[in-house]
Amino acid sequence: MGRKKPKKPPADHIDRPRPESPEDGSGLSLTPTLLPGRPSSLDIAAFVLTAAAAVLLTLPIPLGIPGEWAWERIEQPLWLSAFAAVPAIFALVVYVGFVRRASRYFFVDAPRARAVSLMLLVCGGFVWLWVAQQTPIRSQHRLGKAAVVLYFPSSSGYYTLAANDARNLGSFLASYEDRMRKGDVLHIGTHPPGLVVAYRSLLAIFEASPFLTRFAINTEPHSAREVFRSIGEDLPAVSGELTPAAEATIWTFAMLTQLAAAATVVPLYFLIRRFVSDDLAWNAAALWPLTPAVALFLPKSDLLLPLFGCCFLALWAASQLPGRWWLAIPAAAVALIGMTLSLALLPIVAVVGVFEILRMILGCQDRGTIRSALLRGGAAAAFVALILICFYLAGVDLLSIWRLNLWNHARFYDEFSRSYFGWLAVNPLELLIAAGPAICCAAAIGLWRELCRPALTDYGALMLAIVIVWSGLWISGKNSGEVARLWILLMPLLVVLSAAAITNEERDKPRSATRLSPSWIAIAQGFFTLYLIGTVTGFAIAGVL
Repeated sequence: MGRKKPKKPPADHIDRPRPESPEDGSGLSLTPTLLPGRPSSLDIAAFVLTAAAAVLLTLPIPLGIPGEWAWERIEQPLWLSAFAAVPAIFALVVYVGFVRRASRYFFVDAPRARAVSLMLLVCGGFVWLWVAQQTPIRSQHRLGKAAVVLYFPSSSGYYTLAANDARNLGSFLASYEDRMRKGDVLHIGTHPPGLVVAYRSLLAIFEASPFLTRFAINTEPHSAREVFRSIGEDLPAVSGELTPAAEATIWTFAMLTQLAAAATVVPLYFLIRRFVSDDLAWNAAALWPLTPAVALFLPKSDLLLPLFGCCFLALWAASQLPGRWWLAIPAAAVALIGMTLSLALLPIVAVVGVFEILRMILGCQDRGTIRSALLRGGAAAAFVALILICFYLAGVDLLSIWRLNLWNHARFYDEFSRSYFGWLAVNPLELLIAAGPAICCAAAIGLWRELCRPALTDYGALMLAIVIVWSGLWISGKNSGEVARLWILLMPLLVVLSAAAITNEERDKPRSATRLSPSWIAIAQGFFTLYLIGTVTGFAIAGVL
């Protein structure tokens, strides 16, 4: 028999550095230890920065600018907080150990094992977020906060609108543009109708199925049941009667939001592996659920947006590969669906635009690069135009609704004044605390390492695009206050930047002094998350319960 011809690499193949096999004497272990090695000087620096941020939170200073916006603190004894955090610390150790253990599947070609690992990573992130949110002492600050945040209109209002005004979705959507013309500058007036439609659809499902209603309610922890009981018995029904179907709707939406936040690791992994090796992409993506702002602001709908943003970026980055231009169409579809929920996705779209411009500048001598960019952009624009026409024919003018949303948002600062230079100084500090000092440290080092290369790579172009768009958003003053929540959409980009700064502790021996350990970064992030959510609340719950 003749020798078999070697298989050609797939179209999306990228030459990445691969470790030699253990049989070649490289010292690589495919059964990595569960505990991280000795921290490097950079790891220690990240821990010092984390400790400094924790100390800052203990000082009796306002968390914002008094009279404009400031986050509220939770008053509870430190020793009681530490005791309540024990289950979450155990969950953190298990999570970090799993990430290290599963990293062996990303050393070798094991697609099935990788797929299972990614699914387990989503489950692990979901469990971590569940346990971490149970760290505060009072029920209304634990998972029970979902009942308050989503039921009362002061926190968002989407459920209230779905329960009271959207029983006939057709007429509701037909009149939505007129509702936007009323000029509400808060939640409803600055958002498209997607969230209301989602709540209305869930509520209809539970109203039609008592079995599903009982099943959903039976998954609630004690803290959630206690708060729901308080709302149903002691407080006025401001968002309609709190029926079992309504309770199941609110709780299910909270859990779907948490699942979406945990599932963001999947597109984040595929985005990062476009630029670095598979094992580094795995270790970097696993850092996302440990972002303090995620556990702090669940179950706000802001946590749905990172999934849409990362899916859009991952698909668009993949569309740049030879023969994959058509992936720009599903990328555009994801962005369009996301923008029926919130126009906060626009900065992510801007990142792609700047990224493409930088790639064309880098490849200005390569007509293929420019031709590919125009082809992908044209295909995406044609698809979006077709969908918008379909919406218009169905009686929903999304373009007009978006225009009114932006107009209402611009008027927010006319009604709620903000000091430009004050927030210009506060916002970076608030971002440092919300995203986590350790990941911010890793992102800064990764950015520095990549941009110091002799020639700008695609990875460097993406980093530069992120910096340009984020800096423009910061300097514009459009997010003066609450950036800990408003910039959650952009926080996965810090993970993208940090991938250039971390090392694989099993592959890279001895460790480089200019790279950080993802395990130590994860531990620092996890402990800071527990400290933050036991110290600060992202919601004005005291005035409700």
